[in-house]
Amino acid sequence: MYEVVSVVLYGTCRRADEKISISQCTSYYIKAWDCELEKLAEKIAADEDFDLESIHPRAANIDHRAHCQNFELNYYQDINKSLKRWNYEVREFGQTDPKNLYNDDSLEHFANMAHGKNTKIGCSYYRKGKALTFVCVYDIGAEWDQPIYELGPRCKTNNDCTTYANSTCDMLCVKK
Repeated sequence: MYEVVSVVLYGTCRRADEKISISQCTSYYIKAWDCELEKLAEKIAADEDFDLESIHPRAANIDHRAHCQNFELNYYQDINKSLKRWNYEVREFGQTDPKNLYNDDSLEHFANMAHGKNTKIGCSYYRKGKALTFVCVYDIGAEWDQPIYELGPRCKTNNDCTTYANSTCDMLCVKK
């Protein structure tokens, strides 16, 4: 379970051909679990016609899974598969932009998940029969033609965390 939690809360940095240590993401912020975003994720998961544009500047990643009637759902396994699928979009479709800009729709889930300015996240799921919808909502969605995250050395002092005022450094940046 730690792998799932760490991917969601601590995020990930990845390029098309390699996994980059989280320590190579400059001003990368730890994501705090947010109960309001979790409630919103639950609402989105239960409503297949939910208007995602209405939550801007927030963003949501959604994954739908269906199983045969006799197949028992394993929530940990299915949710972990969703997170891995979002994380691996960058491997499958590639991110070779030297500035690490979000400029490819096929990287949307990865860009939201890895977005360096995100500081809050909430996830939930909805089950209907043998179908499962898993949703994560992020406080800030990735912005088109903007860096998904900044490459460089991780923070060493509070002064290295410049995205949000009064942030502190605890190996990754922490928004206060």
